Amino acid sequence: MAEQVPQAVAGRAIAQVVQNPQPAQGEPAVAQQAQDQLMAQQAQNQEEEGDLARVLERLKKLEDSQKKSVESVLEDLQHLIRSPLFQMDQAIDYLVNLKIVAKETKHAKAGFYSAVLTAMQNKMWASNMQFKRYLEALLGDKEDEVVLKRIAR
Repeated sequence: MAEQVPQAVAGRAIAQVVQNPQPAQGEPAVAQQAQDQLMAQQAQNQEEEGDLARVLERLKKLEDSQKKSVESVLEDLQHLIRSPLFQMDQAIDYLVNLKIVAKETKHAKAGFYSAVLTAMQNKMWASNMQFKRYLEALLGDKEDEVVLKRIAR
């Protein structure tokens, strides 16, 4: 008989929560806590799905960029060098890609591109403009250099 009393009390508490989703004053807010935990879990799942989507997108970009030729990666890098929105991190990403593509295709300048990457990684302390000038001296468009020399005369 003593065992039935707690079950009856528990049964009434469950029935009250089901009938009235708002907990009564003075009672523990177990249902509210469960709902809050569920909402927090759903938010975390959505955030993790967003993170996963970003990682998959970046992986796809990297895989696509490695399908390019050395010349096309070099053109993209030279375009970045001429861009007013030049960023060191983005240039390093291009250099890493250039090194990988050159190595995989056994390009004649694969060793040179690897050395350029190492040299530029050591120049990360420089300002954006200095970094850009170093990179331009190493990989800049040679036609632009000829034109600039003629203009300077």
